[in-house]
Amino acid sequence: PLLEAVSAVPEVAGASAIHIAPGRPFNWAFNVYPEGHEYADREVRETANFRAVWPDYFETARIELVGGRTFGWADRHDSEPVVIVNRAFAERWWPGETAVDRQLRLSSTTARPHRIVGIVDDVRQFGFGRAPVPEVYYLHEQWGSATGQTLVVRFTDGDAVAHAGGVRDAIHAFDPLVVVEDVESMASILGASAATTRFLAFVLTLFGGFALALGAVGVFGVTAFSIGRRMPEFGVRMALGSSRQGVVGAALLHAARPVVLGLLIGLVLAVGTGRLLESALYQVEPSDPITLVAVAAVLLSVSTAAVLGPVLRAGAVDLVRVLSRS
Repeated sequence: PLLEAVSAVPEVAGASAIHIAPGRPFNWAFNVYPEGHEYADREVRETANFRAVWPDYFETARIELVGGRTFGWADRHDSEPVVIVNRAFAERWWPGETAVDRQLRLSSTTARPHRIVGIVDDVRQFGFGRAPVPEVYYLHEQWGSATGQTLVVRFTDGDAVAHAGGVRDAIHAFDPLVVVEDVESMASILGASAATTRFLAFVLTLFGGFALALGAVGVFGVTAFSIGRRMPEFGVRMALGSSRQGVVGAALLHAARPVVLGLLIGLVLAVGTGRLLESALYQVEPSDPITLVAVAAVLLSVSTAAVLGPVLRAGAVDLVRVLSRS
């Protein structure tokens, strides 16, 4: 009835509930005993995350159904015990097979078996940097334990903050004793869960920028010193008939060699040590070729800009002055 009252709000496109919303910093997990997998008494039990949900939760949260079906209002406490698992759970226990219609016991080998009726896509419960883990979704009415609930509401225009007041009024009209502790958008919840990743990215970007600036200054200084020592050589070359374009080309090639060598060494080290940052990456492999090529292109562009000034000075050398000084 409460969900019906919330769903009646004009701006609400869907409403359901879950006892721990994605992105929260706490968790429930239990031992799992899937069908076809026997355990000796002393073997280590494997666990899976536990979530108690109401019907229409996956549709409201827009979690894709991979196989089978989701919970319906016909699933009640006195009907067949059913559960839904995520893709990671199905691939862990029945790789290459379907998990639908398999039996599953939770917490104990003597617990009442539940039939798996559906498989849903994975949800990164603990942030984007951590891989999905096996999860089991129980129907709240069949779980039988009192748990706090998080009301999940999807609005027609996505503006959760603007329409939160209407939902709160509908809840209080249904039951004035119901306490609404907090109202948050899913974007803010996921943003908070990614705070550590964002801070790490900021720190790495900051130090990377300092390193890039120091590298550019260093390349510029070393190149200017190296080309300054070769000014007499350039003057002699032009006196013997070399063009200014030829002098600039030779100086640029001479300056580019250590830069290219340094980039190659850096790429090798980046591939070798990239796994250290794997936990801070999301949908990007540590050795992603596009990322490595892009970084190398940026460094090469900065290095080229750093050496271009001294090289152009070499091409504009005053032949008479250089030869008189030498």
